[in-house]
Amino acid sequence: MLVGIGRYPVYTGWSEIHGDADVDLLAPALKKNGYSDVKTLKNAQATKAAIVKELKALANRCKAGDKVYFHFSGHGQPVTDINGDEGSKGYDEAIVPYDACKTKTSRVKCQWYNGENHLIDDELNPLFAKIKGKLGANGELFIAIDACYSDDMERAPGSEEADLPPTRGTNEKLNVNKTRAWTLMPKPKSFSPGAKMYVVSACKSNERNFEYKAKNGKTYGSLTYFIFSMMVKTMDFNQWTNRITTKTPSTPAIFQTFQHPQKQIYK
Repeated sequence: MLVGIGRYPVYTGWSEIHGDADVDLLAPALKKNGYSDVKTLKNAQATKAAIVKELKALANRCKAGDKVYFHFSGHGQPVTDINGDEGSKGYDEAIVPYDACKTKTSRVKCQWYNGENHLIDDELNPLFAKIKGKLGANGELFIAIDACYSDDMERAPGSEEADLPPTRGTNEKLNVNKTRAWTLMPKPKSFSPGAKMYVVSACKSNERNFEYKAKNGKTYGSLTYFIFSMMVKTMDFNQWTNRITTKTPSTPAIFQTFQHPQKQIYK
């Protein structure tokens, strides 16, 4: 399942990036490597409701022993931690769907926005857990988050100079108010044993994620393009994970030197 957003509605306040180009790059590469069931959501298709719906559908149709790939390319943003599961850090990581506002006052439509359309780590946790559970001990789940502030996005117990490429998110935390819906959100649970689950993020939870201009003249997410370059050599998730976090081999460098991709592996 591939989700990529490059153009958000103007009223949301989010800048244009190249998340949709990432989907166009990865979809044919996955199909070429034997993935016959590839669902894509691009731009206006990638609302919060649609992403959640398709993750649930993915869990329903996958079976024991499958290898499942999930990818998100778009903006990322820290959001106030309402249920206290993040401890002293004080915020949750969140991916930014098409219909999520940057701030409460980005535009008139966002005046009363309270983070409802952000997809935070607490919400992603049970969605990924259900997929992991369906895959069984011989299955594998690979999750790639090509967004800023993306480490721990699955959640289980920079710079803006002109000479740098675009970034995918903001360090401006979205401060949300306690509401009944937020307050009742359960804390994420530990993942049950079973399928091996790899989670890779483009950067640490306090870092920016920079885009990369490829030799073909098109711009992609750095994590996306690195994974694409790995697909040519191997479809081994374990090798991908190791090479992503060491940023090798990569000539020229796809990741910025001050950008540190992260990994988590759950068994």
